[in-house]
Amino acid sequence: NIPVSVDLPAIQQRRQAKVDADLLRLNSKRYSHDYRVGERVLKLIHDPIKLEDRWEGPYPITRVHSNGNVTMELRAGISERINLRRIKPYREPAPSVLTAARP
Repeated sequence: NIPVSVDLPAIQQRRQAKVDADLLRLNSKRYSHDYRVGERVLKLIHDPIKLEDRWEGPYPITRVHSNGNVTMELRAGISERINLRRIKPYREPAPSVLTAARP
C-alpha cells in the first residue's frame, strides 16, 4: 500500500470555488423581479409532455414570503406555495395580437 497525503483544505477550497463560479454563471442570466400581492405569474410545468407549453397560468399572487417563496391561488380556495425559481411574471399580450387571433 502506498501512503497517500491528502490536502483537505485545498480540496474544499477548489470545490467552493467551483460552486461560486457556477452560481455566478447562473445568476448572470437571471432577471431580478420584485413580486407583489395581486400580480399575476406563470408557473413552470416540471415535466411537460412533448410539444406542450412549459408554463401554465396566469395565477394571482396572494402572499409574498421572505424566504424566496410566494403563495398563489390556483382556483377558488386552492392555493400553492412555490419557489421564485419556478415562476415568471405574466405579461399581457398586445391588443393587436388579441384582435388578429379572433375571426
